[in-house]
Amino acid sequence: MLTDIILFAAIAGFIAWRLKSVLGKRIGHEIPPPEIRREPIAQQEKIIHLPGHREEEQEVIAPPSPQELGDPQFAKTVMAMQALDRQFSAKKFLQGARTAFEMVLEALNKTDKKTLRMLVSEEVYQDFSSVMEHQGEEREERTLVSLEDARITEAQLKGTVATLTVSFVSEQIVVVRSRDGTIVRGDPGKIDKVLDQWTFERNLSSSNPNWKLVAA
Repeated sequence: MLTDIILFAAIAGFIAWRLKSVLGKRIGHEIPPPEIRREPIAQQEKIIHLPGHREEEQEVIAPPSPQELGDPQFAKTVMAMQALDRQFSAKKFLQGARTAFEMVLEALNKTDKKTLRMLVSEEVYQDFSSVMEHQGEEREERTLVSLEDARITEAQLKGTVATLTVSFVSEQIVVVRSRDGTIVRGDPGKIDKVLDQWTFERNLSSSNPNWKLVAA
């Protein structure tokens, strides 16, 4: 009887991670840009604490709402991930994914390959490196103004390898500069709303807590 109660309580907690899917599009619109402070992102730690970090405390999960029960397959996948790694948390994963999003954009702007290697898979790293090496006399620069939303839109588990796709909605300023820093295309006063779909992957049986960006 006690085992059944524990099992039902666990299932209720797992389903609480059900997140609402979101679709979007890129919309260019001109609005007065806020004051942007290009502060460097702290990179003292070599481990980016995406979900799975063994030292994290278990979060308290509220009972699921009726809306959160609408996708049984999503709930089942999340439950399976939790069974492999009891520290897994969709909420904490998204916190880490938001940090990774900001760090990757910053690393691309600075041609910081060391940071990219830490955050992305080898295939994605090679793609990014190729783009950076062949920009020639001009290079694209993306300034992240704000990260408005981040939501899990897909979850898959193959064996012990988990993949989570995240939809990021952000405001960015996109310009193309020459080698001397002169803007040759784009408007530094124009802020675009941008939708990015990124997929992260991690072997949940591994002691390495980092999730890698495997598709963008």
